[in-house]
Amino acid sequence: MTGKLSPLPAEKDPVKLDPEHYQLEYENDRVRVLRVHYGPHERSRLHYHPPSIVVVLSRLDFRFYNPRGREQNIIGRQGQIIAFEEAFEHEPENLSSEPFEGIMIELKPE
Repeated sequence: MTGKLSPLPAEKDPVKLDPEHYQLEYENDRVRVLRVHYGPHERSRLHYHPPSIVVVLSRLDFRFYNPRGREQNIIGRQGQIIAFEEAFEHEPENLSSEPFEGIMIELKPE
């Protein structure tokens, strides 16, 4: 990944802000692994991720809202790997009538 690694701001940590959707599975000094689960049509709160990789475990049909009012649709299929090379802040929404499951691997700064 080529994106700059930034520390995770504690006040924007999805695990602390939204434990219904983000659970910490593993952490060391290099990575943090989160289990991500959204029910049908669920939406999260605004939070932050450092550069990350997502392993899509079920169909993905999301809309990301960023703090500047921009929207981005993210679509993926089971087994797909999605890389976010830059740190980002967003408020995600599951647009599907099906639940979403994924594993997110966040990279930590050295």
